[in-house]
Amino acid sequence: MGDMNINMLKYRSHDLTDTRVDGIFSRGFIPRILKPTHPSATLFDHILTNDIAARSSSGIIINDVADHFAVLPN
Repeated sequence: MGDMNINMLKYRSHDLTDTRVDGIFSRGFIPRILKPTHPSATLFDHILTNDIAARSSSGIIINDVADHFAVLPN
């Protein structure tokens, strides 16, 4: 989980993002947050898991308090 400053929404359209995301996938991890977490429509805040069968849920809290939306791990 973290703010990795990698905009995962640029996957398949930006070479450095492709390399990083492909590395995450190749190690068996998948993202739990798939929608933008910043008002400028970027996805910088990540929750990753390697337990694809988990019945947990994650989410985004949209707010005006910070420059990023809050993410909820579960």
